[in-house]
This record gives sequence, structure tokens and C-alpha cells, in this order.
Amino acid sequence: MAGFYNGMSLPVSLFICLMVIMLSLMFIPFLVLMVRDK
Repeated sequence: MAGFYNGMSLPVSLFICLMVIMLSLMFIPFLVLMVRDK
């Protein structure tokens, strides 16, 4: 289990970081529009 985690930690962490950044970039303008609408 430790070897599998060490082998996958870097690509998985980079992939998760990229997904979080993309979701944030898509969600922030939507959130701003909703806040301004109210």
C-alpha cells in the first residue's frame, strides 16, 4: 500500500490541484454573478 501511494501521490496530487484550479476559475465568475444579482 505504501509503495502504491508513493508511486501515485505525485501525479494524483497534481491532477487534483489542476481540477481544483479549473473548478475555481469556473465557479468564481458564477459566484460573482449570483452575488451581484442579489
